[in-house]
Amino acid sequence: MGLFRLFVVGACLASCICGCVTTSDQTASPNEITPPGEYCHEASGILFPKEIGEFQRFKVFQYDSQGRNISVGYNLVRFGPTIAATVYVRPIGDEDFTVCVEYAKAAVIDAHRDATVLVDEEFELSQPPKIMKGRHIRFLFTNSTPYGPQLFWSDAYLFTSGSWLFKYRITYLQDYGEKAQKDIQQLLQSLKL
Repeated sequence: MGLFRLFVVGACLASCICGCVTTSDQTASPNEITPPGEYCHEASGILFPKEIGEFQRFKVFQYDSQGRNISVGYNLVRFGPTIAATVYVRPIGDEDFTVCVEYAKAAVIDAHRDATVLVDEEFELSQPPKIMKGRHIRFLFTNSTPYGPQLFWSDAYLFTSGSWLFKYRITYLQDYGEKAQKDIQQLLQSLKL
């Protein structure tokens, strides 16, 4: 696959997952933030560097006026796995975690009508000294690209820590599925929740 094709597929991946909001307290339109260096989500204390391994930070959006509901996009584009990831952070409030998981599933299925759930399992994220229990859902869907329809895997990882809900949406070509896992694990481990 040529470098240009990888870039175009990467752009398509980003469009698959960016902008998905998981709460109703959003502003009319998200506010894009353009931090020059490391971005600190002050409300939760999470730091989002410009780079995580080969991932490059893509966009940062704020969905509410208080800056508590945000998303941070990362892209990895190279010869081999092309991966688009978005990390969502917001207060969980009184919401039941199971409802948040079902809402995340519904959002993907609504955006990609042919989406099927391949995996729905409990998942532990170990970030010593913390071990966070959460859910991992893997979807399979077809998305249009300039090279025709392509099959994609999209993983959703949801966790709570304190009063915060963290959701990772990570999308990549199905053909790169197993090759992408090392990069995905590095991303999950690197952002200290």
